[in-house]
Amino acid sequence: MHFWTLLLGLIGVLLGARWAVVALWRRRHCMWVRLCAGVASLRLDVPAGAIETRWPRIGGWLRARFDTRHFSGLPLTALALLSLHLLGLGGELIDELREDSELQRLDERIHGSLGWLREARFVALFAWLTVFGDPQSLTVAGLVAGAFLLALRRQGLLVGLLLSVAGSQIATLLGKYVIDRPRPEVVTFVEAATPSFPSGHTTGAMAVYGFVAYALARTAANPRLRLEVVLMAAMLVVLVAMSRLIIGVHYLSDIAAGLVNGAFWVVAGIAVAEWWQGYRTVEAR
Repeated sequence: MHFWTLLLGLIGVLLGARWAVVALWRRRHCMWVRLCAGVASLRLDVPAGAIETRWPRIGGWLRARFDTRHFSGLPLTALALLSLHLLGLGGELIDELREDSELQRLDERIHGSLGWLREARFVALFAWLTVFGDPQSLTVAGLVAGAFLLALRRQGLLVGLLLSVAGSQIATLLGKYVIDRPRPEVVTFVEAATPSFPSGHTTGAMAVYGFVAYALARTAANPRLRLEVVLMAAMLVVLVAMSRLIIGVHYLSDIAAGLVNGAFWVVAGIAVAEWWQGYRTVEAR
């Protein structure tokens, strides 16, 4: 397919996705917003109070888990549930990869079917975009973000960033050399030496850019600015993930595992950052 057709199609998809997200964000009356408002208005402490009448300790613990006034209440509960869900997704991917060759066959079919995207100049473009997921680029981004957080005395966010980066990289190395999945057959000029599962570029991009986006959104006062920051980070992560598929060095399940791995450590970093901030606030009092 012609390079300019592919490029315009990519730009159109990105702009369309951004428009859809912004339109949904603006529609305060949409079903999603009403659902969130309904959940927020629930008296989640009522069942905890009923349980507390018969089992005081259990009821008190449940009441604390639903408390919206402190991070250790409902926010931490939601993050813990999200972390468990991400762990479950990662575990399912590993089980499917080890126990059943169906996932491998599906990956190979998808890998082969992307040939129409591998026009020479389009591959060169994505070979450039994949650099944003290289260890060198992620190290520079992490150091710059860390320096700003240190200068602004945001120690909690700095600790969260370090956990997100270090945890995701350790998990990636363990996954690569324990599972030891071979790379796809080379179909472009790009080659890679390490095992395939999970995608280190995708994991790193999610962990670093995801947490940096959270840190920026956390300190931004304007809700629209927070949305734009998150959207830009999400698009960058998606482009890095796409680049690994288009240049042919990863299977789709490698990319999915990288996104799950990176997201898990972003959530862990957020939890530690918020706990650290709350702990320091209480200590200051």
